Amino acid sequence: MARWTETALWFVALLGLYVILITAVSPVELLAGVVAAGAGAAAAAVARRGLLEDTPAPAGPSWPAAVPLVRAALWLPVQILADSLRLARPGTRGSFAEVRPDRSDVLRSGLAMLLLSASPGTYVTAVDTERGTLRVHRIGPGPDRIERLLLGDGQPR
Repeated sequence: MARWTETALWFVALLGLYVILITAVSPVELLAGVVAAGAGAAAAAVARRGLLEDTPAPAGPSWPAAVPLVRAALWLPVQILADSLRLARPGTRGSFAEVRPDRSDVLRSGLAMLLLSASPGTYVTAVDTERGTLRVHRIGPGPDRIERLLLGDGQPR
């Protein structure tokens, strides 16, 4: 019963917010609001239960292993700006490199791959977990700051 109550409260709150934000309340707008609030309420309830229920946490990186991810995320805006300026120059070319990370847990981290690929200067094209390597495309002559934070020295192997 509590699960339905939670979902209903989310639905009412989201629909109320939608009605407050629209300029003209019409049947079509209300229908759109009901659909959006229903989807949002379901997603909110499922996400909250997934985050807060007393179930064992899945095996994942420990806090010390997450420190490079946090540092890389903080450097990401600076790296995006630097890479964008580098790409604006005529004649900029990239190259592929095979890199072996210093830590093997990076290969299984979707967040690390996302952070590596979020900046226009470097992106991951392949992950080989058996050999423990990444294939990256980069526009610079060597690893950028985010690549060094996440992968270590970033030397091609």
